[in-house]
Amino acid sequence: MSYPIILLVHGMGTHPLDNMTKEFKAGLNEAAKGFGLDEFDIDVHMEIVEFNYSETLDSIRNKLAEDAEQITSSFDVLPGSDTLIGIVHKLLKFQANFDEDENIYTHWLDVFLYSTYYGEKLRVELAKKLNGIFKRANGRRIHVVAHSLGTALVNDTLEKFYKVGPQGDDNNGAPYLKSGSDNIKTLWTFANVSRLLHLLAPIDTGPNGTVVKSGPTGCTDFLYNVRHELDPFTWFLQYNPDIESGKNFVNNVVRKINTHSFQEYISDPEVAQYMLAEMTDLDAILDPDRLGTCKQKHREGEINGLFDRIKEETADIRNGDINSIPELLKVLNDFQNKVKEIQGEGL
Repeated sequence: MSYPIILLVHGMGTHPLDNMTKEFKAGLNEAAKGFGLDEFDIDVHMEIVEFNYSETLDSIRNKLAEDAEQITSSFDVLPGSDTLIGIVHKLLKFQANFDEDENIYTHWLDVFLYSTYYGEKLRVELAKKLNGIFKRANGRRIHVVAHSLGTALVNDTLEKFYKVGPQGDDNNGAPYLKSGSDNIKTLWTFANVSRLLHLLAPIDTGPNGTVVKSGPTGCTDFLYNVRHELDPFTWFLQYNPDIESGKNFVNNVVRKINTHSFQEYISDPEVAQYMLAEMTDLDAILDPDRLGTCKQKHREGEINGLFDRIKEETADIRNGDINSIPELLKVLNDFQNKVKEIQGEGL
């Protein structure tokens, strides 16, 4: 079997080059060892390519920080404190003192930047990356793996990259592929926020009215969608598509306080068994006995009682109605504070 090409697309926040690749390898290597594959060498089985748009967003954030005073002065004359303009206004004012909460600042400003015209720049860059991969694939299978904000970026890019119809150009002369025949082999979305971002848009079409699906009218042969039950980014406007070929996964093991961790998502045996089977020729790992052993080993690192404690004490937060990004920001901050409180008390 010729080894496949794996395209990784990271989530929100600042990501050093190759950091997502390191997390992907660490998670999959851990799972492979759990399946008894001690000699597994990921580089023998696949070529990993990373689309890192972090540098682009970092440069935009830095420019906004430099121009913050002028920009926010302009916003002062505009109405709508609860609109996108009002939110960005507050974030830009906050940037001068974001050292302590830099991750919160960069994560959320990324979301807002993507939801403005900056998002199109990222989609064009990703489309070029995909186009280059298709040109040199020469029959090799292509797998796309996206996490968090990267799921929205991939979703929106694939919507433009594929059409139901013959391969050709659209009215603007942009090339596109035919869904159903020019498909990527698998699409993996972890902590999918593509619907959540519709809080910033007037229309939510849901996860099924799209070409980003498996099957004869979709852009991928198999779709695998993964969320953690206690990942706060997956509570509202959940992405739960009807999947013709593939699977929806829900994880409920807590080994780290950060339930949004990409590496933890990858190392989950339930997910890794499918990923290894799709991306390698190691079909034997699907043996039920191997899976049971791997799951048991994986759970050895679980923080005893943390899942139940977080689930119980954040029930009101998780079950509330969210109708705007400001409400979502408050919920996520409340969740973060509650988890820190539980962690500080010990278990």
